[in-house]
Amino acid sequence: MLKDDVQQTDQLADELIARIEHLLENTEPSPDHENLEKRLEDMKMRWQTVKSKTADRQAEIDTHAPVLHEFHDDVGDFSTWLRDLDKNLSTQEPIGCDVRSICKQQDQSNSLLSELEKHKPEYEKVQELANAISKNKPGEVYVIEAQFQHLNKLWNSVSVRLKNREKQLESAKNAAKTYCEAKQPVQELFARAEEGLTPVESIGLDLEKAKKELETTKVVVLYLVFIRLFISKGRAV
Repeated sequence: MLKDDVQQTDQLADELIARIEHLLENTEPSPDHENLEKRLEDMKMRWQTVKSKTADRQAEIDTHAPVLHEFHDDVGDFSTWLRDLDKNLSTQEPIGCDVRSICKQQDQSNSLLSELEKHKPEYEKVQELANAISKNKPGEVYVIEAQFQHLNKLWNSVSVRLKNREKQLESAKNAAKTYCEAKQPVQELFARAEEGLTPVESIGLDLEKAKKELETTKVVVLYLVFIRLFISKGRAV
């Protein structure tokens, strides 16, 4: 602590001042002598200022220490939990692209929301404590103001981010479901087209066989055209 540092240095400063005073007493007047006297007086004044400010600050800390201890004892566990929740939320993975992974992320998000709601009474208790200090001990408000403002902003930030993520996950899940529903008929059409093209045998010189293969190819082409129109329509939507 600063008070301890000043106390440890005080004895050394007194010894240094005493040595300089002894030196001045045993030397003849000269320009250097006068300069040393001025520097000694300046050092004495600055050192006394440091000690005075340190004593005032220590008295202020001693006066407000009970309030600080009370506040930290009451909100310490809540503050640790809230910071951990903020860290957990900040390290979550980006929203997935398939329904299964999105549902898993929704479960995680809902768990965090439930945990936030569970700790809401503790947050309200912090508010009540801060208000009580403001009302009953107005001179000590600034002592806890920074800590309370930090917790208040962190609580609001976590709440907003969790609710926004919940909305984003729901929107992503709906989009993934729509994509799966649109993809199913397209996959079926591709499968039917593949059946018409596989296997493709060598026609050779058999004219009748060539005609049959040509008819089959026409059907496949019609399927592919239909697929193309279906995909184009889906993109337009």
